[in-house]
Amino acid sequence: MLLRPACLLLAVLALRACFPPAPDVKAIEPAEWAAALEDYRGAPLAVNVWANWCRSCVEFLPAFAALPERREYSNVEFISVVVEDPADGPALAEAKRLVTELEAKFPHFAIQTDVEETLGLLGVHDLPIVLIYDAEGHLRHHIEADAFDGEMRIEDVEDALDSVLAN
Repeated sequence: MLLRPACLLLAVLALRACFPPAPDVKAIEPAEWAAALEDYRGAPLAVNVWANWCRSCVEFLPAFAALPERREYSNVEFISVVVEDPADGPALAEAKRLVTELEAKFPHFAIQTDVEETLGLLGVHDLPIVLIYDAEGHLRHHIEADAFDGEMRIEDVEDALDSVLAN
């Protein structure tokens, strides 16, 4: 009789491995951001800073979400920071929907403060932005949208990652 529950448990664990949990957006307080960033020391880190209300951000998100799947970036950590008003439940739900739909299998954070304070905490002024840190945690690249058309270029992110990995 004990064999059946054990088999059932093994089946559940096997299914869980086949279907990893959907990506989520973790809410953190502003004071927690430095510690969250510190957790990624030891490997290069790419941070995509985006928002639902930013058309260029949403258009760029699929290209960024595909980077961790590439073999040449297997030693790079990827995260994103969703810049939304923490009181705007529908905006945060939309962010969760987007990262789930894209199967963006890396951590996503929402800093629980207003948009301006979040941008200031990250040291950015506009969106979209990708921040590239080296393995020691030093900011090496600050990639902004093209000044002419407002679009992010995945090639710029790739070039920045390649330069950090080469050092």
